[in-house]
Order: sequence, then C-alpha cells, then structure tokens
Amino acid sequence: MPALMIQAPDQASPALHAALYAEWQKFRDGTAPVDPEYIPPFILASWERCRESGITTEANSSVRVDALLLEQAQRLNSDLLCSARSIMDKLFSVVRATRCSISLTDGSGLVLHTLRSEGDGPDVLPGQIATEAVSGTNGIGTCLVERETVTIIGAQHYCARHHVWSCTASPIRYEDGTLAGVLNVSIARESYHLHTRGMVEASAHAIAEQLHLRAALGRQRAIMEVLDEGILEVGASGEIHSANGRGLSMLGLEALPPHLHLRDAVLSEAVRRDILDEHNAFQDREALLHTANGTLPCVLSFAPLGMGKGGVLALRESRRLCGFAARTIGAGAVYALDDIPGASRKAPPRPPLPRHGRRSAAPRGMTLRSCSRVRKGRSGTASLRPSTTRDAAGRPPSSPCTAEASRAALCAANCLDSMGKAAGPANASWRMAARCSSTAWKPSP
Repeated sequence: MPALMIQAPDQASPALHAALYAEWQKFRDGTAPVDPEYIPPFILASWERCRESGITTEANSSVRVDALLLEQAQRLNSDLLCSARSIMDKLFSVVRATRCSISLTDGSGLVLHTLRSEGDGPDVLPGQIATEAVSGTNGIGTCLVERETVTIIGAQHYCARHHVWSCTASPIRYEDGTLAGVLNVSIARESYHLHTRGMVEASAHAIAEQLHLRAALGRQRAIMEVLDEGILEVGASGEIHSANGRGLSMLGLEALPPHLHLRDAVLSEAVRRDILDEHNAFQDREALLHTANGTLPCVLSFAPLGMGKGGVLALRESRRLCGFAARTIGAGAVYALDDIPGASRKAPPRPPLPRHGRRSAAPRGMTLRSCSRVRKGRSGTASLRPSTTRDAAGRPPSSPCTAEASRAALCAANCLDSMGKAAGPANASWRMAARCSSTAWKPSP
C-alpha cells in the first residue's frame, strides 16, 4: 500500500472507525504510543505539529478572509480556476449522491471554489483558510505540508468535529513543479472507498495539464502579438478561426466577426485553392487582401496543420517590406544619379543638381551604361537621356566614375530591375539612396 494510506481491509467498516478513534484517544490522552497500522507516520507527525501549535482536539473555529481579499485571490488564480471548474463539475457528478464537498485552494490553503451537496455537507467554503495551523490535521492542510496525495479517514483528523468525514487531497503543480493549489474531496466516512483516491489524483492531474496548456497557449499568444506579421488560423473549410492583433489591423477589423471565410479576405483564387484544396505549403506568394478599407497588396505564406485540418496563414504588407528593405540595406554616404558624371566631350560642364529631386525610371531597354548625361528637368526633376556621342568604333564612351559611384550605379540597375517589377507600371517614379556599396530604391512620394 502507498505510504500515505493506512493498511485496512475495508476502508468504510465500523470496526475500522472504532479502531481509529481508539488510537486518536491514546494520542490525545498520552496513555500509550499509537499503532502505525492505523496511524501512519505522516498522520502522527501532523498530530504532533497541531499539538505544538496549540490547537486543541475540541477546536471548532474556522478562519475566513473578507470578500475583497477572496476576490483578489480568485483573480490572481484565474487560470487555475478556469482549468479546474469543468473537471470539478464532472467529479462532483460522480459523488454528489453522498454527503460531500469538492474544494479547490491556492498554494497557501485559501479555498477558492467549492461544490458541496445540499444539507449537511462539509463546511468548507470559499474564503476559508484550511491549513493545519487553523483546522488541524485535514486533507488540504496536510497535503500542503506533505506535497503529495494524502487520505485522512474519520478519526485520523486531529479535531473531533472532522471525524465524520473522510478526505482525500492531491496537489496541483505548475510546469516548474511549484505548488499551484490543492484539490480536495471530503465525503461521509461511511461512504469512503479506496477508489476515491484514484479519482482525486486523476482529477488533479487533469487540472494541472489544463493549467500547463493554458500557460503554453498564453505564451504563443504573446509571441503572435509581437510579430510584425498578420497571423490567421484557417480551418479546413476555409473559416478563419482566430487572428492576432496585426492580422486584425491589416483586415481593418477590431475583432474577428463570426463565420469570416478565407474567400472574404484573400482575393486570389489560386492562393485559396492551394490552401483549401491542395493543402500546399508555400512562401512569399503575392496576393491582394480584401479589407474593410479596400484592398491591400500582401505577401502570403502558408503552413498546413495536416490534411483536412487547415493551417496558419502569415500576411505581410508589400509596402512595409519595401520600407524595411530601404531602411536596412546599408548605411553611409548618400549618392544620387547626378553624382555619376558623363564622359561626353560634347557635354558642357553643368552645375550640381538637387540631390533628392525626382527621378524617372529609365525606358525599357535602357541601362545606366547608355546614360552619359543627367539633364535637369521641370520643377527640379532630373531625367536620363541616352548619349548621342560615340567613339571611333561607334560605341558610346565609358564613364570615368569613381569607385563609389560605379558601385552605386550597378546596385541601382539591379534594384531598378527587380523592385521596379514589383512596383507596377514601368514608368513609376523612383528615387535612389545608394549607401556606399549598397543602394535602396523607393517610390517617390
């Protein structure tokens, strides 16, 4: 038998209760040592602690905190309460036919929640303090000391007023092993059965697992909220079950409405087909997002949770991606196209141009090599003109650029070719910030 249980053939027999009462009288009167067959060491140790603390065996008092302190404790232990309520309800449905009480305490022994049978059930109520120092040897208080499941039957309780009850209490632990609370079942002593212990242990374990799950989900929610991406959880049928704050913001919503479907948010039929029909994972697919404020160009990534189980969709605004690239590509001196002088012998010297004027994208087929002059246009704009000067072989002359400007020109051509495609029309206006050996292209305001 487990160390914290007495060895007796029938846990509910009158003969057993008479024997337990006789041992309790011997301890109370100090007439003889108790029999360890009926009073295991942990019970005897608890009795001795109670005697040393000045509690009398006839004590009939209880200590309760006021309503404000109870409310604060319940709020502080809201995760524990939410994890335990449904499990306590299920357990109570099994034992409610007897005189019984099911109690949940925090780690200090303060009763947070109680379910009890009508009539003369145990008087364990929310707000009551159930430690050994207050109530003597009892399921909750002794479990707090032993830090493991305990069973206390009838006269094993230190105070005589508890002798009519049998209590089984089991600890509930956080993920790190610290004590979150205690689950206790008190029933009439004649109704006690050995299997009561197993039910209480299983219920306490289930509450702990729910508590751990809530903690894990809380961490995941916190991670999702600090992401700079919108996150949507999509069900197998296409219904959007949840979204983080960024996702709601991108959709132009304050809260997720009921029955919002993927087809209401993602306008690309090909993307919806990959998610709902093919269940294909993908990265960085461009699509338009339908929002409360219109449409929003986005880059989407999808990770399926399994065939027929939906998945997680990540949303990133195309505009924010471009802005991020422009901020992080490099740092250093800023060069504009007018920092790249031409080599045409016919080109007269020209004054410096504004460094942040508007630039027009080069016409299709034109490269920076064919641009030998940067001409000042209207309103301070500058445009690229193909060189008309040729050398003896009919080729345009090379440009005597500095090393820094050459690198800037090469980066500019690459960025213009790649980011110009994502920007839309070929004649979109761009400005270049070439930072030393790197260049960032951004749409002109």
